[in-house]
Amino acid sequence: MTLAITTFSNERGPSALFKALGHPVTALALSALVERLGQADPVAVFDPHGHAADLFALFAPAWNLVAYYVQRIEDLGRTLRDLPAQPVSAIGGTTARAILIATYDAAKALAAIAHGAPRGVAVTTLDEARLPDRMLANPARYLDPLNFATNLALFRDDDLTHTRLVTANY
Repeated sequence: MTLAITTFSNERGPSALFKALGHPVTALALSALVERLGQADPVAVFDPHGHAADLFALFAPAWNLVAYYVQRIEDLGRTLRDLPAQPVSAIGGTTARAILIATYDAAKALAAIAHGAPRGVAVTTLDEARLPDRMLANPARYLDPLNFATNLALFRDDDLTHTRLVTANY
């Protein structure tokens, strides 16, 4: 099985998002966030930085996803679970009971929807599943590459499964 996630970019280097979402310390908190949102069905996603696809690939939430909103006009061609991206200005018409803002350091994104989100809709961000500040080199910018400079690999070996690591010095 292949996961459609971004782990490295030739333009930006290693993906801090991939390392943040897959970090063993935050895995339980992210799983709990995904489960809690599933209980609040239906759910909408506001994806201001294009992080939702990686989140969905890693955690495969079984939500009743009813809307997908984006901030940047160039992201309007995207889809998430076959839902076409809508501009965030349309968020006021959502039928969702919960909205996930699929980003860390979400203060700006929260401000972007504060005036338009329907009253009574629960708003959640990935900030609920951050590493503690004491573990970060730069707590002011969570996805700073310095916060996730270490590459972690979890190997699984048993009678049926074997892990092979292939690397290149890029």
